[in-house]
Formats: sequence, structure tokens, C-alpha cells
Amino acid sequence: MTNIEAFAHIIDLANRTTDTATYEYLMREAQEIMRDKNTEDIDYCDFRQLVKERLENQTLKAKEQVYK
Repeated sequence: MTNIEAFAHIIDLANRTTDTATYEYLMREAQEIMRDKNTEDIDYCDFRQLVKERLENQTLKAKEQVYK
């Protein structure tokens, strides 16, 4: 898993939590992961690809649930 993938997953988890302390912890971890990364290195495409993969996975899981 690349730093950008880890960053995106942590942000996703942070956005799902309802606990303030957990949210703040996850956001600090995300900042730490990206501390050494230059903003120029982060392309919109990286996030677009992650979102595309996530949607495909959700679609597959939904189809599996229907067939069970």
C-alpha cells in the first residue's frame, strides 16, 4: 500500500467515525503519513483511481449479497 492509499483509507475511516477522539487521532495519523510527501506528488488521478476501485468493490459486494 502506498502512502497515498494509506492516507485515503485513513481519511475514509476518519469520516466514518462518530467519536471525536478517534477522528482527531486518525487525522493526526493521516497528517503524519503525508508529512514527507510533496503536494506536487499527489495527483487527482490517484484519488480518482482509489474512488473507482472502492466503488467497484462495493458493487461486487452488493452483488454477492444478492446472490446469497
